Amino acid sequence: ILSALDQSGQADNTVVVYVSDHGDMMGDHGLWTKQVMYEASAGIPPIVAGPGVPVGKRVRTGTSLVDLAATAIDVTAATDSSDVHSYEPPSCQALYFRPPPSLESKR
Repeated sequence: ILSALDQSGQADNTVVVYVSDHGDMMGDHGLWTKQVMYEASAGIPPIVAGPGVPVGKRVRTGTSLVDLAATAIDVTAATDSSDVHSYEPPSCQALYFRPPPSLESKR
């Protein structure tokens, strides 16, 4: 995906976020289930790439899938005028990104 974005000239304005619902034990601790609170089952490993994301940066702070919407709004400098959200989770932008100059000028 990153190679295709680079070849098409879209890498400088596209953020890619890869997440899953949660892991599967795959035999760790002798278990093959998703219903235990070991990291291999409960952890959600996001992978983020794009402008302003330091290559190889590892974040150890826990995040949740509910943080994705707020982070997307923050990263794209979009304005959310809807009253749909009754709970606004925190944005993870500070964890993963250095604000690119193009986005700083929009704020």
